[in-house]
Amino acid sequence: MDEQQTNTKSTNNGKVDTVQGSQNSLTPPRNPSKLVHPLRVAGFTSNGYDIVDYIYETTHQIWDEKFIGKIYDYYHPAAIVHTSNGDIYGRDQVIRLTTIRQAAFPDTRDFIEEVIWSGNQQEGFKTSMRWTYVATNTGYSIYGPPTGRKVAVRGIANCVVKDNRIVEEWVAYNELSLIRQLGLDENKIIEEFARNNVSNSFSDVKLARPGFGEIENVIAQDSPSPMPEPTQEGFDIEYFVRRAYHEIWNWRYIGKIDEYFVPNYLCHASSDRELYGLGDYKHDILARLAAFPDTRLQVDDVYWLGNEAEGYRVAVRWTIQGTHSGPGIYGVPRGKRINLIGISQHLVKDGQFLEEWSEFGEFSLMKQLV
Repeated sequence: MDEQQTNTKSTNNGKVDTVQGSQNSLTPPRNPSKLVHPLRVAGFTSNGYDIVDYIYETTHQIWDEKFIGKIYDYYHPAAIVHTSNGDIYGRDQVIRLTTIRQAAFPDTRDFIEEVIWSGNQQEGFKTSMRWTYVATNTGYSIYGPPTGRKVAVRGIANCVVKDNRIVEEWVAYNELSLIRQLGLDENKIIEEFARNNVSNSFSDVKLARPGFGEIENVIAQDSPSPMPEPTQEGFDIEYFVRRAYHEIWNWRYIGKIDEYFVPNYLCHASSDRELYGLGDYKHDILARLAAFPDTRLQVDDVYWLGNEAEGYRVAVRWTIQGTHSGPGIYGVPRGKRINLIGISQHLVKDGQFLEEWSEFGEFSLMKQLV
């Protein structure tokens, strides 16, 4: 199939997305469009692969088959990987950290649950992969000696793929759940982190905390900035998602959840939280806003598969800033600033959110509070 023969639509921000036709877009297929791209990279023996195959095969080769050196083929030499624990620069660092984790969990198996994508071979692709890895800790890890425990850990990785290589990536995974499944005490790990990284000496400049500016959710006596009016008629999925996030998180319109979400909404949240129904979902957001009263959420990217008739699978990457100045789930207010990246995937149908999977690295948040 020639790439130019596929059905595409241009969104209001110029991105290109594939229309799924009669395929039920709420069921993630292995290869949703059979869109064929000339992925001429080492490890691919034919040109019959589309971007979904690319994500499946590269992940399988590196993690399940342990061809770690394939990272030389699949990542750009200057690739950047963003995590809540900091940025990783260059593919050599990606190889180093991949080797460390595989040595700690030699029987790792990655189960890909969803791939949402947009783009084309000429302009490049954006992908959002949700996966769960299952493994046994039989080697030394960054947390210490092997525990022999078996773990199942979920994560979401968003990638930018250009010229058949990953040039930038954002990763959010359930590190707090991993630590707990290993039988370790997260509080002791955080205490050790604090001892190693926070100096009590004013002369130790290299460990000094950086300064921060204000969080500009509300400036002076003004109100949070309003969402601009939509630029097209009918239901605009990107506008719907951005408006919902902005009104709920930045305007604190918690009551809008009743309008934007179905009553039996199911959210698979970070740290193995399962939120069922609007009451639980509202409380979870309120608890975070109470702990960080000046919270500002910025939606950094949105893309999707599907259409209005059959529903959408949506990937949202976002950043939250806030100051720990309120009581609640993270203990006594410490006055510390947090900055977190998060990734969410949603099912949307008939103008409402149906289900959500979200990861934001809660353990990183806890470390930022020390």
